[in-house]
Amino acid sequence: MAFRLPIHLLLVPAAALAFVLGGCVTPEHRADAEATEFMTAAGLDQVNPADIAVAPVMLAMLEDGYVPTEAVREALYTGLIDRLYSPLPLGWVDEGGEHDAVLKVRILMWDTSKVAYDGTIFARAEARVSNADGNLWGVDITRVLNDDVSGPNRDTPALAEMSAASDLAAELLALLPERNPLR
Repeated sequence: MAFRLPIHLLLVPAAALAFVLGGCVTPEHRADAEATEFMTAAGLDQVNPADIAVAPVMLAMLEDGYVPTEAVREALYTGLIDRLYSPLPLGWVDEGGEHDAVLKVRILMWDTSKVAYDGTIFARAEARVSNADGNLWGVDITRVLNDDVSGPNRDTPALAEMSAASDLAAELLALLPERNPLR
């Protein structure tokens, strides 16, 4: 006589296995996740401005969620020093102080749909450096930010967004030509 397990005892392990395997599925990455497009401009390296004003970061989209524009601006401000520029105090810039050039950033997309799952944020932004004569440099970028985070809910969404703001600024500044202080 063959021994048979009741069907309900077989369903419990099967359901548990399906639950575990379902948790291993990773979300699709967007095909357009990494893109960089430089703008034709007069040449930042030729003008070689020293004092750079960082304008308030603008949003090109209407979104119900939070976009950390002030955090991006602060990260741009502090990051300019690493590129050998002299960022002007933000309060002074906001009051209309004079400058050699201005860095303007506009966020075109800030997709947080995966932040609770894996901490990543999909972003598109454009950056321009200009002076009174016109545009000196510009770039449009598309990036997946915080993509080095492993495991779900590693950071709270608010911390992930602050980290992504810093990452976005770093990505933009890495493309900015370093200033030649000897010129």
